[in-house]
Amino acid sequence: MKESDYLNPNDIKSQCDQAIHKLENDNETLDIVSKSVTAFSTDNEIKSVSFENLKQQLVDYITVIDAIKSANAYDIAEFSTLKDLVGDEVLDGANIQSQMKKALDNKEFYLEKADEYEMKKETSNSIIDLYYSWKVNDYKRLAESSQKLYDEWKSKSDKYDEIEGSTSILFSTTSSLREAITTALNSMSGRFQSGTYIPRTGFDWKKIMEVECLKLESWLKAKEELKLSESETEYLKQKGIVLTTMDIACIKRTEGTELVFLSKDKKALFYKGEIYPIYVPDNEISFQPIWKLDGKKEISAMEFDALEGILGFSLEEIPKEDIYTTSGHKVLSGELSSTDPNVKAAAGLSALLGLTQFTLSSLSKSEVTVIFQSSEGGNRGTICVGNSEDRATFQNWNYNIPMDTYRDSEPGIGKIWASDYAAGIYKIASGKDVPNPDGTYTITGTLDERHKDTNISGYLSYSTDGKLMYTPLTYSGDKAYIESVDGFMEFGRTQILDFSDKLSTPSFADEDSQKLLEELLKGENE
Repeated sequence: MKESDYLNPNDIKSQCDQAIHKLENDNETLDIVSKSVTAFSTDNEIKSVSFENLKQQLVDYITVIDAIKSANAYDIAEFSTLKDLVGDEVLDGANIQSQMKKALDNKEFYLEKADEYEMKKETSNSIIDLYYSWKVNDYKRLAESSQKLYDEWKSKSDKYDEIEGSTSILFSTTSSLREAITTALNSMSGRFQSGTYIPRTGFDWKKIMEVECLKLESWLKAKEELKLSESETEYLKQKGIVLTTMDIACIKRTEGTELVFLSKDKKALFYKGEIYPIYVPDNEISFQPIWKLDGKKEISAMEFDALEGILGFSLEEIPKEDIYTTSGHKVLSGELSSTDPNVKAAAGLSALLGLTQFTLSSLSKSEVTVIFQSSEGGNRGTICVGNSEDRATFQNWNYNIPMDTYRDSEPGIGKIWASDYAAGIYKIASGKDVPNPDGTYTITGTLDERHKDTNISGYLSYSTDGKLMYTPLTYSGDKAYIESVDGFMEFGRTQILDFSDKLSTPSFADEDSQKLLEELLKGENE
C-alpha cells in the first residue's frame, strides 16, 4: 500500500449499485427490443426478397443483442463480487503509512532508552539499580506496545493489498466478447449496398461471440453453483477450462468419494469435488511451488485386459501409416497422418529408443496412474503411464556406451537397414531428404541414466480437438543425432542433424486405446 492509495468501501458499493442498476435496465430494454424484433421478423404475412434480407439483418442484430446481455450479466456478477471484496473499513494510505512509521520510530526510541538504562545499571549501586531495572522494563514494554501498534496498522496495509490483488482480475473477462460485439456491429453496418443488407458469408464474428458467450455462461454458473472464489474462477480462465452443466454435476458427484470424471472439453479431471487441470511435465528448469498430494487413481494392466474382452477389442496391432526411406524400405509405422510431421517424428523417436507407444496392443503391459496435487497456485492432475517392457529396457541399458545404430547392427543387410532407417528418421525429423542419397547414415545418442530409476515412461493428455496424446518422459541427458558414416573403414562420423529436442514430442494414442481408458475410468466410477 502506498501513501496515495485510498479505499472508501461505501463509495465503491454505491458506484457498484449504480452500475448494476444501469446494466439491469439495459438488459431489460434489450429484452423488449429482442422480443419486438423477433415478433416482426417471424411475421409470415410479409413476403418479399427485400424482407428476407431484412430478416437476416434482424437475426444478426438479435445475435448481437444476446451477446451484449451475456456480457452485461457477467459484469453485474463482477460488480456484486467487488461489493463483497472491498469490506467495510475505510483504508487511507497516507494515514496508515504515517502511523506505521510513527510506531516504528517510537519502538526504536524506546529500545534505545532501554539500552541507555541498561548501561547505567552496570555502574550504579544496588539502590539505584532497582530504579534502572524498572526503567529498562518500562521502556521494553513501551517498545512491545509500539510493535503491536505497528502490526495493527500493517494488517490494514496488507488488507488493502489483498483487496487490490483480488479485485484486479475483475472486469477483464468480458473484454473479448465486447471486442467481438464491436467487430460485429462494424461488419453489419458495412453490409449495406444501395440500401439493401447483404449478409456476409462465413460469419466469423458469430462463431467468436458464440464461443465467448459459452465461456461467460460457464464461468458464471461454475462460480455460483460450485461457490468458487475469484482466484479459483480466474484459474479456470487461465487454463481455458469451460465447464458444462454435466461437468458441474459430475464435480458435485465426486465430493466425499474416490470417483474420477473427465471434463467435457477434456482439459481437466474432477476428483473429491475439485477441478484438476491435466498437466504434462516438461524438462524446463523453473521455480515450482510446493505440491501436496491429494490422492491418486491407479489402473492396472489386468484391468485393461478385462475391459478389452468386455468391449470385444482385438489385441492385434491397429493399422498404421507406413513410412518409407529414400530406398523404398519401410522403416516404421506412424501413429498419425502425414499432415503432421512432428507427431510422426514422435512415433519414430519412441521406436528409436525402444519404447512402447500407448496403443491397444501395449495395454496388457501398461499401468496408468492419475496423480492429483494442489498448491497455493491451483491444482493439477498428471496421468502417468508405466510399461513393464520399458522398465526392463531402461534397467538393462548400458548408459556408459553411446548408441550407434550402424555400428551395432549385424554386417551385410543389417547395416544396410540401419543406414536406411537413419535416413528415414532424418526425413521425418527434418522434413528433407538426406544430403547424399547414396551415403551411409547412423543414429547416435545417449540416454539419461535417470531413466533407470523411473517407473513411468510417459504422460497422457488431450489435444485441442479431444484426442488422447502420449508424451514420452525425457531428461536433459537424452540426446539423439543423425550422422553420416565416413571413411574407408567407416569409423568416421559427421553430424548432420541434432533432433534431441524432438524426443519429447507427443504422439496420438489410437482411438481404441482412448476409448478403453475413458471407459475404464467411467467403469470405476459406477
